[in-house]
Amino acid sequence: WCYTTSPYSRWEFCEVARCKADMKEELEEAHLSHDSEDAIAIETENTAECSDGLQQDYRGQRSMTASGRSCMSWASQFPHKHSETEGNYPDAGLGSHNYCRNPDDDEGGAWCYTTDPEVRWETCGIEKCGGVILII
Repeated sequence: WCYTTSPYSRWEFCEVARCKADMKEELEEAHLSHDSEDAIAIETENTAECSDGLQQDYRGQRSMTASGRSCMSWASQFPHKHSETEGNYPDAGLGSHNYCRNPDDDEGGAWCYTTDPEVRWETCGIEKCGGVILII
């Protein structure tokens, strides 16, 4: 545990980095890799507010583009007509909401149509969080 600077909480539990030797044994049990005596690779998981790769699996509730424009509902056809609908992309997490998604595997990651009639669509700038952490 450690003391905090918060006026509402005097102390809280905190994460402490584990020794590489302890982690190496756990990785072997989990069938993960350690490439040498000095480096260990750990796979991380996606969360609701970040995603890895092309972000096709992003299911968070961000509804604003990276530049700050509001997202248009996927169920709407105004102000932009489109074919990215729940019926055309049943596994993409579309529906009656305006959350950022990537139904067409766009290389820029999760995106949305905007409510701005002058700007058809933009990416949402979802943070990348999945992948591998290398501990040296």
